[in-house]
Parts: sequence; C-alpha cells; structure tokens
Amino acid sequence: MSIHTTPDERLFQAIGQVDDVLLERLEAQMQAPSRSMTTKSTSWYRKRWGGIAAGLVATAAACILIFNSIGEQLPSMYTASGTVIDSYTSATMPPSSSVSPSVASPQNGIVTLDNDLNKALNEHAGQQVTYFVAIDLYSNGSPLAVNRTEARDEVERLQQADYKVGYAQSWTYQGDMQKVYQTYIAGYFTAEQLQQFTANPDYGYSLHFVFNGDGSPVSPNSGIFTQPDDSALQQPVK
Repeated sequence: MSIHTTPDERLFQAIGQVDDVLLERLEAQMQAPSRSMTTKSTSWYRKRWGGIAAGLVATAAACILIFNSIGEQLPSMYTASGTVIDSYTSATMPPSSSVSPSVASPQNGIVTLDNDLNKALNEHAGQQVTYFVAIDLYSNGSPLAVNRTEARDEVERLQQADYKVGYAQSWTYQGDMQKVYQTYIAGYFTAEQLQQFTANPDYGYSLHFVFNGDGSPVSPNSGIFTQPDDSALQQPVK
C-alpha cells in the first residue's frame, strides 16, 4: 500500500531531516577528541551550527507561508458529476421561463434563496444531489455588475472558501431574434452549502436558477469557469 503525502507534509519532513543532520554533526564535533578543541572553540561551533539550523528553519517556515498563501492552483473550469438540479418542476407547475427572477434586493450580509430553489431543496431533501445556481451580488441594495472589481474579489473569496463558484453564461434574444450571451456568477452547491452559505457582510446575495431566452434552464454540463476573462466565454452584451 502506497502512502501519499501532501506538499506541506513533505516540506515538514524535509525540515526535520535537515535539522537532525545538523544536530548529529554538531554532537559529533562536540564529542570527538581534539587537542585544539578548547572551550572557546566549542562555543564557536555551537553558535555556528545553531545559527545555520535556525536560518534553515526560518527559511523553510517562510516557504510554508508563501505556499499556503498561494494555495493549490485553481482549475480553469469546475464541473459537476452525479445528479445536478438546474430548475424546479412539479406535476402542477412548469419551470419558470424568466432569465432572472424578480426578487427584493437583499441587504448586506443577507442571503436569499428564491422560491423555486427552496422548493427544489424540499423536494430533494436527503438526496445526494448538486444544485447549479446563479449568484446575484448586491451592495447596499444595488446590483453589483459581474465585471466590477468588487464582484471579482468576492468570487475569489468564495473560491478560497472551497465553494465551486465562478462564471457561466446564459443566452437571450435581442433585436431580430439574435442570440446574445450574458455572463453571470454561478456555482455548484450541496444543500448544506446553500443553507449555510458563508456571506460577506459587505454584500447581499440572491441565489436562483437561471434560464435562457427560450425558457430552457442553463445546462450545468457547460461547466463553470473560474476566471471571468476565460477565452471560452462569449463576450457579454454591452
């Protein structure tokens, strides 16, 4: 059986090995008989090897901090497996045909789930499913455009919090039935993540399903891009 270690664990092991080697050398120097080994030279050896060991440990610690601050590189796209819920349907109610639901603007620090999303959560309670939803951001009750720096920073915060959040696209019709694309913030969530969403007190959040211009739900199979300027994304409507 092979044992896999993380980069952090391997780095700590390396530090331990280096430190042990230095201490063994120091101990050997101290115990080896030498006519010229005076009390003064002994003190010098202690300072020399002790300083080297301290320097190596400090350097390694700095490397760990840098590694942790960078973290593992994000994939270019998130995908979901298994059952993914992208809309709510029932025997008496067809899926909504709106591109974006009309909801009251959530105030800062508030997370709202629209009616269809809440109904889907109730219908699939206890099941191992993933929800593919949009995230509308608000600042002091006003919508925050996807291309704003604040919105991008908030997406990065959510990614660092281990949410599979990024950018997706819906399409609608404009002018003479011309299909155009719109980029929005999207995420793959479990029911627990939706119900315990970690909000930033500086923003309000509205989570909901998204639909294209023909009323079809945006396919979760399209994936979620982690960067807003990914070349695979169509240019949004100005």
